[in-house]
Amino acid sequence: MSNSASLDNAKTIQALLVQLGQSQAWKEAQNEQLQGSTLIPENEAASASANTSVASLLSQLQTQTGDQTTLYHHSNTEASLQEQPRYPNPIPIPDSHAIHAPKLRSGSLNIDSDLDGANYNRSSDLRHYSFLQSLPILAELANRRECVDQLIVMKKQQDTLERQLLEERISIKKKHEQKVKDALFKARLVGSGLSPHEARMLNDGYRDELKKFDGERAISAWEDLVAEQQESLSSLGIPAMFLTHVGSEREAQRKVVHVLEGLIGNAP
Repeated sequence: MSNSASLDNAKTIQALLVQLGQSQAWKEAQNEQLQGSTLIPENEAASASANTSVASLLSQLQTQTGDQTTLYHHSNTEASLQEQPRYPNPIPIPDSHAIHAPKLRSGSLNIDSDLDGANYNRSSDLRHYSFLQSLPILAELANRRECVDQLIVMKKQQDTLERQLLEERISIKKKHEQKVKDALFKARLVGSGLSPHEARMLNDGYRDELKKFDGERAISAWEDLVAEQQESLSSLGIPAMFLTHVGSEREAQRKVVHVLEGLIGNAP
């Protein structure tokens, strides 16, 4: 390699590291190294138990329904629902309105770097790449039109599933609200209010149906989406992407995708 080419590569490395050093994911990685923190695996169990605590399904679900939902309020009876279970987040797919990608020179980066003993040979198993080793490859992928287009398609598929699950959950809530209204109306016709037993039965029915929806529908659909995204991202040649249910590995994958969000830029 000539002295001029070496100088060009050095400038490219410097520009890339400056851009990546300003990203939130890079700062998080540095903070974790300084603090000696360890990744805490998220709860991946798809249990239908009311006591299961997993990550949030959708921020929209929490906004729409709240942590607790009171189905009815009567002068002699007041009951409220238990906290609704939460769901694991899918691996976030970059939005089409992400930060503009840096203007890097196209073509593969053939660089010998001392960062974490990085080796950017594409023939090696990308799934074992560290976060630092992944950064130059992510910068290359940001300039590939087919890669950006597929990420946009994946984001749209995720949005569609989110809306569908939200609508189904709201439908369950509305159905049970109507049951409460009907019960209150019948009670007024006979000149009495809802008994504690009737109130408890109504709330139990609502909670049971939510538990069934969460365990048999929502969590299952979400895990299927995560697996599909992992395999699709792996097929694009994105480092650290592969089918896994391990919390620490999924956390590493989210860091990689977070960098992509700042690199792919706006779609034309």
